[in-house]
Amino acid sequence: TQDWHWTVVDKQNESVEVIGIQSEKLSRYLERLHTAGLNVTRVLPDGCYLPWEVDSWTLVNQQTSWLIRSAAHAFNELDEHWLQHLAAQFPPENMLCYGVAPHGVAAANPLIQHPEIPSLSLYSADIAFQRYDMLHGVFRKQKTVSKS
Repeated sequence: TQDWHWTVVDKQNESVEVIGIQSEKLSRYLERLHTAGLNVTRVLPDGCYLPWEVDSWTLVNQQTSWLIRSAAHAFNELDEHWLQHLAAQFPPENMLCYGVAPHGVAAANPLIQHPEIPSLSLYSADIAFQRYDMLHGVFRKQKTVSKS
């Protein structure tokens, strides 16, 4: 089985919304960044940087997979087969697609397509995510201690 690392992003009454990542994958990412000499100060899923509107999906073609934002706190990375399955089970009202549109995936309204994959300048973190950080628990940032 795979262990997951979860972060609560919204809690209202009995309802809780979380974001998660496989613990091993997050460890690998952090180790690679540390090895490259980078000091990671915060971790958020890349899907939270995609534009999103109610009743819409935003898709980014990543050549072998699709990055999807399907709700305020719902992000996925799926291959085309699983994207088709998800869209068949939960068809979106609107779909905004960056890159070549996926085959066999339709929305109730016409697809809005941008042939170019967005540059990083188009990514703007949702203000609601500014207060979240997945670096907690076993991934908590270690405080630097200097010997004097």
